[in-house]
Amino acid sequence: QTLITFIVDENGIISQVFATGKNDSFNTLAINAIKKIKGKWNPAKVNGNPVKSRFRFPMTMNFMN
Repeated sequence: QTLITFIVDENGIISQVFATGKNDSFNTLAINAIKKIKGKWNPAKVNGNPVKSRFRFPMTMNFMN
């Protein structure tokens, strides 16, 4: 498991992608997966105005035979 953290700016652009977990290879794969997301995200809003926000979520991988 790794914890993905990144910023979504006022324009919906992702930046500052980090992953923290015990497996460095999985961290790298998780970072690359987030960076490959196409398009813009909907930014957070405060009082109806878009603002920069931090997005954080856990990611796990299950191996299948």
